[in-house]
Amino acid sequence: MAYTPRPFQDLAKSVFREHRREDHVALVSLQRQWAALVGAGLAERTWPSRLQRGLLWVTAPDSSWAYQLQFLKRELLGSLQSGMQDCPVRDLRFKVGTIPPLPAAATASAPAPEPEAVSEVVQAASAISDPVLRSAFVRAMSKQRARRLGKN
Repeated sequence: MAYTPRPFQDLAKSVFREHRREDHVALVSLQRQWAALVGAGLAERTWPSRLQRGLLWVTAPDSSWAYQLQFLKRELLGSLQSGMQDCPVRDLRFKVGTIPPLPAAATASAPAPEPEAVSEVVQAASAISDPVLRSAFVRAMSKQRARRLGKN
């Protein structure tokens, strides 16, 4: 019986699968690519904190950001699924928590530009200091974009 060498990555995946840790591997991959997937501006205000059976929990710094992210959910999910090979994320949930600081290299080396819709809304919303008004603005912009794209 001849031995056929296998790539280490295949071996590691099978070990993680046996121990039901593939979600952890996918989460670490998401965290490493976060700035490139969602854009540097949004990556400074959010963090993928937990992945469990296709559900990604994204942490926001406060409740108004978590609320606003609900309106960007479709665009964020699309960015993740188009930017990652074999994307394990099927749905997103948002919670309030502490965002770890991004290393300078992560923001400087993010090759992909921010997704247009997300970056425009985030940039404009960050200039609005009133959280109620900011939420209304994000909601209106998201609805307008959905109508323009024929999704509503």
